[in-house]
This record gives sequence, structure tokens and C-alpha cells, in this order.
Amino acid sequence: MAVRIGDEIVLDLVDNAFGGEAVGRINNLVIFVPFAIKGEKVRVKIISKKRRMLFADLLEVIEPSPERQEPFCKNFGRCGGCQYQHIKYPYQLEIFVKQLKDLLIRTGGFLELPEILPALPSPKTTHYRNRIDLHPAVDEAGEPYYGFCLRNAPKTIFPLTECPIFALEDDFSKIPMRMEDKLLVLRTHSGEPYYYFKDNHNVVSSKPYDYKTKESLGDEDVFYDFCG
Repeated sequence: MAVRIGDEIVLDLVDNAFGGEAVGRINNLVIFVPFAIKGEKVRVKIISKKRRMLFADLLEVIEPSPERQEPFCKNFGRCGGCQYQHIKYPYQLEIFVKQLKDLLIRTGGFLELPEILPALPSPKTTHYRNRIDLHPAVDEAGEPYYGFCLRNAPKTIFPLTECPIFALEDDFSKIPMRMEDKLLVLRTHSGEPYYYFKDNHNVVSSKPYDYKTKESLGDEDVFYDFCG
């Protein structure tokens, strides 16, 4: 049976791919399914094709993996920032080690792998991130806000009222600091949080400013600790 774009099919997933996707196969074609896990039976809709690879949207998890969990962020799935929150953390670490081995063999050309130790877990699985890039946007009433890009729609920005993986807990959509057509980069390293502006090409466009006082930190370099 030929599989066409728009078809809905039931699929057994046989592997985990990069970027949080799972892999199924049909008619010698590989199908990539986001937000799914190896071992699951799912119903998907084919949305695109590239060579002998198909890409699908997940419609239903018919038989869930025991490694599946409820994502802790309300924006997971529509935000383009996270891909693994539906997978229990210990299993995520196993996937990362497998991906490293695959890279060493397929890209690195290793015929025999050196010993690969298990991945060390982080003591924090939320509020660990020390930087976010906030995109400026304007709502239908003309009110400005900051947000993140929708998954697969990088020009569409949704208001970011919270980010559970970022160190600060705040309504980031309401940050009043503005520089026309610039992204606001918010960092939390050692000391007080600070921000600066940049363009879409990662060119810094301003001095750093203290996040709380909004005062300029001048042209001085900003230092932060790493592993002591």
C-alpha cells in the first residue's frame, strides 16, 4: 500500500531518533513522529516526504510506553524549545548515550567504540536554564509583548508567561524593556539577572542592563562562575 501525504495510519515505533522524535517503518520508508517513544503504537498523519523519509504528526497514542510521562510545561508541544518532556528523565539519559554512540559510528567513523559511561543526571530537571531569548510581538489590540516561537512556525510568537526550565519565575511576556525589532536576551549567572538586546543574526545591539533596576551595567564584561 502506497503511503501519501495526508494519510492517517497506525504505526509501531521501533527506535528513538534525534530531537525527541520516534521512528517507525512502512514499505521500506522511515517515518519520524514527534512527541512519541520507541515501543509505542500510535496513530499518525503523514505531513511531508523527503527522499525515503516521511514526517508525521502524532494524532493518538494507542499503546503508551511505560517511559511516558505528563510534561511539566503547559506550552510543551506548541513551543519549539523542548522535545523530551514527555519522556521520563532516566530514559532520556539512556537515549542521549545511544545518540552519542550512533554519532561516533555513523558520523565519526569509529569501527570500535571506546567505553561509553552512563550519562550523569543533573540534580535539577526544572529551572536550570540560565538564558532565554525573548521575541518581540504585538497583539491584536496593538499591545506589545514578548514570547517564544511556535513549533514549526518561527514567525508566529506566543506570549511567554512562564518557562519552567528557566531559572527565573516571572511573567516574561510583560517585560517593559524594549528596543525596536530586537530580541531581549535574559541571563541568570552569578549575581543579579541581567539583559541585553540583539538582532536576528545574534549581533549584540546594546549594553547589558540589570534586570531588576533597569540600570545600565556599562561596557564592562559580565563574569559568571562555572563549576566553581
